[in-house]
Amino acid sequence: RLNFARSMGCLQKHYQILSKSRAQLQMGSVKLYAIAERERGRHSSLTIVLKQVGFVSGAMQVIGGFGLCKTTLSAACKTYGVPLMVQGSENVWENGYYLLYHQEPGKIPLRYAYRQAAKLMGGDEKDGDIAFSTGDLILSFGSASTLTLRSDSWKLFHYIREDYIRNWRTLGVAGGMSELIGDAVSGFTIYHLLGGESTNWAELRE
Repeated sequence: RLNFARSMGCLQKHYQILSKSRAQLQMGSVKLYAIAERERGRHSSLTIVLKQVGFVSGAMQVIGGFGLCKTTLSAACKTYGVPLMVQGSENVWENGYYLLYHQEPGKIPLRYAYRQAAKLMGGDEKDGDIAFSTGDLILSFGSASTLTLRSDSWKLFHYIREDYIRNWRTLGVAGGMSELIGDAVSGFTIYHLLGGESTNWAELRE
């Protein structure tokens, strides 16, 4: 009886070890599947399209910011023109790098600054990314409503109010559509970031 009880105990112990190993293997399979899905999603058609739109929108931001500084009052240049050029340059760099190498760039100075500011205020990197995309929208709407000189305006001593029009009226159909699509992508990015918790991929690789 003693030997039988001891044998049963030994079998029970081995069964528990095997059950634990099986659970670990299943968990490992789930992690590998999640990583594979993430890698596939990175190169999905939607991601590529969003990066292409982001690249073009960034270039338009740089051009628009330069145009604001050239045709508007100095206050508008400081408030919207220069920030547009800086933000647009970051968008061109990030999206252009991804389109070339299919990975995010290692150095993203402006976005990094947003993330660090978010952390200082008690948030995380996702909050910084939300602030970055929100900045895109604010600059877009702000620059579109800025007063800019008419192409046919002239002055004897100084310009008057009638010499200026809202910047959005100078964009044209193509420029207006590009602006709207860029804003839609920024809005989609914010929606995606607010949609749920992000997966800790570094932890999955352990």
